[in-house]
Amino acid sequence: MYRLTKIFDWLKPKLERIGVGFNFSFKKTAILFAILIILSGALRWIRVIEVQLLERDEIVYVEAAERWLSGGFSAVYSDESMTVPPLLLFLTQSIARTGLDVITSGKIVAVVAGVLFVIPFFFIGRLLWRNSNGAGLLLMTLAATHPYAIRMAALIERDGIYVMLLAYFFWGIIYAEVRERSWGWGASGLTAALMVLNRQESFELLLIMPCYLVLQVWYDRSFWRTAVLRLLFFLGGFFAMLALASVVMGIPSGYWRNHFRKFIVFFEHRNI
Repeated sequence: MYRLTKIFDWLKPKLERIGVGFNFSFKKTAILFAILIILSGALRWIRVIEVQLLERDEIVYVEAAERWLSGGFSAVYSDESMTVPPLLLFLTQSIARTGLDVITSGKIVAVVAGVLFVIPFFFIGRLLWRNSNGAGLLLMTLAATHPYAIRMAALIERDGIYVMLLAYFFWGIIYAEVRERSWGWGASGLTAALMVLNRQESFELLLIMPCYLVLQVWYDRSFWRTAVLRLLFFLGGFFAMLALASVVMGIPSGYWRNHFRKFIVFFEHRNI
């Protein structure tokens, strides 16, 4: 650990000098930021146009969204064998209520998630490289043009939403750690709740993040007050968003018992 710390101490100033060397003015940064947003949206929509056939999972999600659209939450989840969390279905049927068909609505959700996925990388780059706009734009470019990220934007599936939320989750954690602002953990807690509404395995975050804080306290015993504060922010944000989403989506309390049970089954059988 000591040797690894020495390597990071040696490497950090060099990376910071590189980041400063590739910095941009506010005006130029704003223009390039907007161009990358437009580019990311265009690339993802082109991919949607290229892919005409639906995959098997997409058909399942489209049919479930259609049931929600016609009969509400209970029309989908009265069947306890339904293992798909509600976020994707809720967003898809919400757009379909404007008059669009469910397939087009699902594609719009995927493309919007793909564009939103790009934004946190700019701010993460600035946080990690001494407020360098150049570093932020570089990471943002990689996110905007990554082939797999573009591929996901053509699919009415949960993966695109998941990686988008994961990017915002880490943005909050990195901000809290670099700027020493504990409320960043609260923002990540909000995002973690949405991730749970998207994939069952996101419940892991309720175990992983406290373990991370415990390791920080083990490394520095004087850190325990800050660790407790950050954990409270994280859990507060998590349960606040979970409650708000339950009200907005019309999720009954009984759903959460079944949802957590499916999370346990996921780890026991790996078949969800």
